[in-house]
Amino acid sequence: MIERYLKPGIRVNWRKPYDAPDSTTGDLALSRNPPNAMTYDGLDGELVNAQFMTVNVSTTGLTMRQPIAHSWLDYMPGGTAYMPAPAQDTLTGWMSGCPLARWTSSTGQVFIGHIGTIDTNPIANARVKSQFLATMEANTTAFNPFAAWPTAEIAVVQSKFKKSSVNPYIMGLITASGEFYAILIFGIMPRSGAMNEWCIGGCKQVAPMDSAQLRVLLS
Repeated sequence: MIERYLKPGIRVNWRKPYDAPDSTTGDLALSRNPPNAMTYDGLDGELVNAQFMTVNVSTTGLTMRQPIAHSWLDYMPGGTAYMPAPAQDTLTGWMSGCPLARWTSSTGQVFIGHIGTIDTNPIANARVKSQFLATMEANTTAFNPFAAWPTAEIAVVQSKFKKSSVNPYIMGLITASGEFYAILIFGIMPRSGAMNEWCIGGCKQVAPMDSAQLRVLLS
């Protein structure tokens, strides 16, 4: 499971996939974007992880330029992007309050979904929540990755960087075995071009909420 690689101070080279097109109906739609390659790119010189001062990073299983294999689940603003749960761990983002869900259908197939709320659009939020609730399985579990990283805690981690050229983001991780994690990741601002260099700020396992709790959250 890739959470063993996503330790504070780990640098990765990666480009985030684009969001899916906005939904105007709130419906569920299959996730379409493939993952982009993510590779280990050494240890950050500013966000220093004390673990790696006494233990070599290779103990995590990482070697320089090693691919970090994963699947990708779209964020579809105003709708729920979903997919059959893959054999690989799955990343999704960015997170700003959307719940991530996992459920088993009546046929026994496991699915995962990103319930795509929009911070500034209460009408779209009501629509996507209503549509998901209308078809939600009783066995659904979920979590909110954004809630796992309070602003003050992010600020403490960000203060470790000597310069202000990093931006914090939150990603969700759903492992192949069904565990939930919230990842703090910092984008290293490039002098030009796309943001391809990232530093992991932290990775927290999050206890799942059950379907009753999710129903309250979405109501």
